[in-house]
Amino acid sequence: MGNTKLALEILKLNVLAYPESADANDSLGDAYLANGEKDLARQYAEKALALLASDTKESVARRDVIRDSAQQKLNDPRQADTLGRLRVQRKRPSKKRMRL
Repeated sequence: MGNTKLALEILKLNVLAYPESADANDSLGDAYLANGEKDLARQYAEKALALLASDTKESVARRDVIRDSAQQKLNDPRQADTLGRLRVQRKRPSKKRMRL
């Protein structure tokens, strides 16, 4: 599923460039979560939530998405994925057909 460590480094640079961005901080939290670093994921989720009140660059709808993503990491980080949505694991039916 891609190079998590490289994504982590890029998102760290993004937070350095935009330290007051709730979206950048939440995305870094997603990367830490994908890398198995739950404490750091929670830390950046908390920072994202704290920054949301003063973030006027994002639309209300986008702020809601960021809030939901950060809150999921705080509530149960095992269920949050790198896009801030709950993972739904389903088995796909086999494409092979049985021949009689």
